[in-house]
Amino acid sequence: MLLAEDNDVNRKIALRMLERLGYAADAVVDGAEAVKAVLAGAYDCVLMDVQMPELDGLEATRRIVAQVAPERRPYVIAVTANAMSGDREKCIAAGMDDYISKPIQMKTLAEAIGRAALFKQRRAAGLDVPAALVTPSALPPADDAVLDMEQVGELIALDPELAVLAEFIDMYTSQVPERIAALRLALLANDLPAVSREAHTLKGASANLGAAKVARVAKQIELAGKAGEGSQIAGWLADIDVAFAEAEKALRALVDKA
Repeated sequence: MLLAEDNDVNRKIALRMLERLGYAADAVVDGAEAVKAVLAGAYDCVLMDVQMPELDGLEATRRIVAQVAPERRPYVIAVTANAMSGDREKCIAAGMDDYISKPIQMKTLAEAIGRAALFKQRRAAGLDVPAALVTPSALPPADDAVLDMEQVGELIALDPELAVLAEFIDMYTSQVPERIAALRLALLANDLPAVSREAHTLKGASANLGAAKVARVAKQIELAGKAGEGSQIAGWLADIDVAFAEAEKALRALVDKA
């Protein structure tokens, strides 16, 4: 199994979930490395982040489809923090076989990997392979929630002693100030595409750690950047500072109580 994910927090969480499910995985940090790894190795399944720098998951999958014979081609599962109209169709058109959304949950991940195994069995038997499937995302937390406790519960399940959660919190809280600073610099430069990219990365990492309020504000910034509407972003950046402080306090309180 191969995991292609550029964000450190997301990659660590996904690898730990795969480990708990009994799977070993190699990991790469961009689409170009994913293509190179697939061409060099025999992978049954690829978890492919859709939005990555340099070469995104869609183009990486197109190259894999173009260069790998069908009988050797891995089952490609799109992993995306987006939930926008047309995203599923874009993934299918690129040659992806399945689609799950962030934040990743173990049940959803296990189901997608199970479909990958079924795919391999049917193809080996010469049977028709079903079209790409879409896995519905979990219900979002309440609009005012600082944390998504369902997602936090997923992380606690990885290690009830909470050492893993503490590690993820340390990694997340060390990186978020850099992301927010990068957002501010991009906004000062009026580089709204860069604002959108940085917000997307922050949204995904926050959602995977259960920092729901940070993820919600980051999504607003991402969408505004994509739409070229920068007038409200400065205010949302102030909101995201508050949301991050609340999330860090709440997350560390969970670990301190253990």
